[in-house]
Amino acid sequence: MNYRDRLGLDRVAQQLELRYLVRPVINTMLKQHFKNEEDALFANAKKAGIFSHPNNIGQAREVFVNNFLQNNLPAKLTLWNGEIVDYKTTPKTQGRRNQIDIGVVREDMSVISPDGKTAMIPYEAVLATIEVKSVLTEKHLLPALNAIQNLRKLKRAPRKFVANFGYVPPRIVNFIFAYDGPKSSTAIKYLKKYKMDNEISDANLFDVLTVIKKYTFIATQAADKKKKCNVDYYLFQHNNDNLFVFMKFLYFSSSGFLSMPPSIQPYFQNRSLKGNIKEIKI
Repeated sequence: MNYRDRLGLDRVAQQLELRYLVRPVINTMLKQHFKNEEDALFANAKKAGIFSHPNNIGQAREVFVNNFLQNNLPAKLTLWNGEIVDYKTTPKTQGRRNQIDIGVVREDMSVISPDGKTAMIPYEAVLATIEVKSVLTEKHLLPALNAIQNLRKLKRAPRKFVANFGYVPPRIVNFIFAYDGPKSSTAIKYLKKYKMDNEISDANLFDVLTVIKKYTFIATQAADKKKKCNVDYYLFQHNNDNLFVFMKFLYFSSSGFLSMPPSIQPYFQNRSLKGNIKEIKI
């Protein structure tokens, strides 16, 4: 089953759903809920426009997304911003780390947070990252894509045995969320230019890119690079249901991820301790 079927974007799948009495009711309720939330986010973004400084506008709009996610994510997930590190990260690898806007993190794994607001987060704890933009201009899109490319240089710690139920993304899932943006054709030009300028062979620059009230791009190989497909992205254009598609993909990615016990043992292996160690018998 491809991502188009999973996200309910294929007409045949939509027709098949009509044979079941329960699924259309649930989908209608959820779609209406996320339509209302999309309207609320859009209205709040306009309210934030009263600030004169772009940083204040951006911070306010990021808070709106945080609040929305806190109210709609599974209880076992929480939100942090900060830096993500893997088991090979050292203080010298600063160039590989970026400040992320929002990290969707499992709550049963510790993070290092000196101030209680920003954190250093183990890779294994992170389900997804979300870069929030007020307007998806080329200038604002490039740092988000750069952050994602740097993040994809990090790796999950190897595991000898994995027990999980459901689908587990092989890496962190990357989202870009924007309150406004250009036409989808212009966004495609931005993406093609970035791919060419940076000589990136893998077309999967992100997993989901959503501009509310306009469109959503979904990578066809968002979480399964072994899957063969003739296209790089599905483009979903709708005035109301973009947030529904965004959250449906996030929910789908979280199902198996939360069932897989986190492993942090490799973070403590092969770490030399300076000092004298003596054997003592009491």
